[in-house]
Amino acid sequence: MTAPLRPAESLAAFQRAPEGTYLSGEHFLFLCETEELYAFFIWGQASLEETHEVVKVLATELRPGAVPHRSYVDFSGMTGIDRKSFGVLRDFLEASKPRQAEVTVQEAIIRPGGFAGTVVAGYFAIYEQPFPTRLFTDAAEAAGWLELDPALLKRWETLRDEVRGVPPELKQLRRLLRAQLDRADLPSAARQLGVSTRTLQRRLGSFGTTFQRVLDGERLELAQELVAESEEKLSSIATQVGFASYQHFSDWFRRKAGSTAEAFRRRER
Repeated sequence: MTAPLRPAESLAAFQRAPEGTYLSGEHFLFLCETEELYAFFIWGQASLEETHEVVKVLATELRPGAVPHRSYVDFSGMTGIDRKSFGVLRDFLEASKPRQAEVTVQEAIIRPGGFAGTVVAGYFAIYEQPFPTRLFTDAAEAAGWLELDPALLKRWETLRDEVRGVPPELKQLRRLLRAQLDRADLPSAARQLGVSTRTLQRRLGSFGTTFQRVLDGERLELAQELVAESEEKLSSIATQVGFASYQHFSDWFRRKAGSTAEAFRRRER
C-alpha cells in the first residue's frame, strides 16, 4: 500500500503536483493516488459557487503534462443538483472532451439513487464520452471494472468519511440496519446500540438526519442492487427490504428512485 494521501496546500499546489494529495470541500473530495489514477467523490447538493470550484479542481486531470489515467467517480452520495450547477458541470465536461479523449483511459461512475441518479444516468446516456465509461450502482463492481485493489477503495472511502465528517455511530447504525431491513425499527435499533430511543433520535438529529432517512437510504441501496442485478421477483425483493406488501414497496420505490422498479430493472439492463 502506498503512503497516506496528504491534503494539498492549495489548488495551485495541487495542479502543479497532484500525486499523493487531495483537495476537499463541503460536498466533494478529489484525490490523485498516482498520476495514472484519480478519484472524485461528491455528496449532498453543492452550491453554484462550490460547483465552480469543483470544475477548477477537476481540470487538474487535464493539465498540460498529464499522463493517461483511470478515473473513479462516485456520485452515490449526491442528493440533488440545481439547474445552474448542472449547467456549469455539463459545460465543463462538454468543453473538455477533446482533452479527455487524450488523457482518460477508463472511467467508472457510481450513480446515486432518486432524481439525482436519473439526472446522472440521463446525462451519460445523451452525451457519449470519448473514452470507455460505465455506470454502476455498486462501488465494488466499479472498482473491479477498473481493476482497483479493494484495500485501496476502502482507504479512499475512509478518507471520504473523514472529510465528510460521517460519525462512527452513524456508520454503525447503517451496518445494523442493512443486516435486518426486513424487521428494522427505531426501538429495536436503539436497544441493540445500547441507547434509548430518544438518545438515538437526538444523536441522529445532530448529524443532520433522522432514523427514517437512514433506513430509507439503506433500503433503497439494497433494493436498487437487487432489482438491477438479480433475477428475484419484485415481490420477494419487497419482503427482503422490509415491506409487507408489494404495492407499498412499489409506491415507495417510485418516490425514492424516480421510476417504477420494473422500469429501473429494464433501464439498468
